[in-house]
Amino acid sequence: MSSLSRSAQGGRSSAREQGANRPDIEFRPVRNGMDYLLSAVTHLTEGGQPPNDRDLKYAVLHLHAATEVLLKARLVREHWSLVISDVRKATEKRFHEGDFASVSVEATIERLRDIVGLDIGQANRTAIVNLTRTRNAFTHYGHTAAAYAVETQITLVLGFLLDFIPTHLYDPRSTSQFGTEYMDTMERIRERLGRIDSLVKARMREVNAALKDMADRTVLCPHCRQYAVAIPEEKDRAEDQVLEPELRCLFCTAQWPACELARLYVLEVTGTDDGQLQPCGCSGHGPWAEQPSVVLGASTAAEPDAFMGLCFRCGARYCRQPGKVTGWSESPDPATKGV
Repeated sequence: MSSLSRSAQGGRSSAREQGANRPDIEFRPVRNGMDYLLSAVTHLTEGGQPPNDRDLKYAVLHLHAATEVLLKARLVREHWSLVISDVRKATEKRFHEGDFASVSVEATIERLRDIVGLDIGQANRTAIVNLTRTRNAFTHYGHTAAAYAVETQITLVLGFLLDFIPTHLYDPRSTSQFGTEYMDTMERIRERLGRIDSLVKARMREVNAALKDMADRTVLCPHCRQYAVAIPEEKDRAEDQVLEPELRCLFCTAQWPACELARLYVLEVTGTDDGQLQPCGCSGHGPWAEQPSVVLGASTAAEPDAFMGLCFRCGARYCRQPGKVTGWSESPDPATKGV
């Protein structure tokens, strides 16, 4: 045998060995759905802007796959048999092997409503049905459609999933599906949301309507960079509250303890930390009550170009006054609270 033949044979052997060492493919339902969702968002944000026809097509295909898998994941949490089209033929063995005909997306929505008691509402149902039709057209026979119309379909369903996942699907007890990888994927999705113009415009209309009476205490989200995080007022909190208030971005659904958001805001929004994070002294009990929660140099949706001291825990404002506070690096003067 020539050295070339031996080398080729050795190469084939090496390839077989490498193949034997390759890990199994494992995509549990939530991981699978989140992967599709990240892919859809990536197609909308990583190419040219606005997205071209190919990016829109794959955004539709992958967003629809994400919707189907994540809705069915919620059914499976109720009982594994609910995702099988003909329950009479359901066996747990065939379920775990994937050897069954699954219910359609519309049937999934009906079972969520009728069996689980989770009604996603007619508007969301219509948006998903419309996306399903577009997906079927792209998949089976080609499709011609206005780009703006497709973007609108994507926007509506993506907005629905951003609310559905943390509200109805996320389960901190299931660390195998909602562990570090899930958190990392959500973080990557949030970072890209602000680049989707149509989503920003449509979702921010909803956010602005929800926060219209709180604009003077609504701050920029460090993740998606939208004015969509409302700071609570001290009067809204019980005097004996032990747990630190949780703040949530209504645009990208990220959430943090109040003091953690204040720290992140200083690092990600103001860009420097030279004393902007200060204590407030607002009432409360527990270890969080002593943590600094005032950001010096924060701005709000009502006054995006004005900077003030704002407590992210109780909503108190601190303003610089001549002869009292000479710079943002100094501690806030309690006498100026609310001024």
